[in-house]
Amino acid sequence: MSDALFLRPIRPGDDTGKFSLGTPEAQPLKSFLKNQAKDYHHKNVAKTFVLVDSPDDSRVLGYLTLVCSEIKNEASTRLDDCGDANKYTTFPAIKIARLAIHNDLQRGGYGRTVMDWCIRHVVENIMPHAGCRFLVTDAKHSAVSFYKKCGFTMLESEEKNKHPIMFVDLHKLTASLPSAQK
Repeated sequence: MSDALFLRPIRPGDDTGKFSLGTPEAQPLKSFLKNQAKDYHHKNVAKTFVLVDSPDDSRVLGYLTLVCSEIKNEASTRLDDCGDANKYTTFPAIKIARLAIHNDLQRGGYGRTVMDWCIRHVVENIMPHAGCRFLVTDAKHSAVSFYKKCGFTMLESEEKNKHPIMFVDLHKLTASLPSAQK
């Protein structure tokens, strides 16, 4: 990603109408950005961060939407390092509700850069103030390989869900980071 690009909270004047994803499967992502993202952000239902050329630019090149969530305590999410926590039926999580990159920039490393920003944002700004062990998403089948490359694991089989549930254990992920990045 170019050093000249920035991720910042969505604003009322942002141009979302020219955002193109290139496939019919992605139309709900464009519709959300155009029709609901600003209202949800303002009313604290979901927080959307947009990828722009500069902090003052209004043309959206990509976006990420985060919400509070939880993940079921199943065999794949058991907390070996946390004793009695396994008696709970769910664990706290942040959900990537939407992640999209403009069609012209796809497959250029922008999605990975947005994901790295997301993980850093959750680790630095949410985990210190609220319980949050996992980052979770309902992935489109076409995005499963992307999420796997980012360290996510399938929670349930792809055959069971229209959008497979995937997760990453932030505690384990941050334990493997160099001290300067924690």
